[in-house]
Amino acid sequence: GEDLPAGTVTFKGFGTAFEANFVWEVRSDSGALVAKGFTMGGTGDGKFGEFTFTAKLTAGTYSVKVSGSDGSGGAEGPGPAVDDKTFTVH
Repeated sequence: GEDLPAGTVTFKGFGTAFEANFVWEVRSDSGALVAKGFTMGGTGDGKFGEFTFTAKLTAGTYSVKVSGSDGSGGAEGPGPAVDDKTFTVH
């Protein structure tokens, strides 16, 4: 729900993931993928830690989704935790 200035937007979070690897994507309000990547955070052994990543964005409304990597490829358990937020760049 935040309003951010256009240009390089910095995202920060806190969590834990398999091998400390988080994957992320940013989509426009139409659902088009505009940026994606991965970042490291936490310790990979269940301890939480901070992560950060950036994306260069023009004015518009976007959603960002961050999830832990899934070492089993979906074969075990409920899959990685996912968090998503909507925000506006002006």
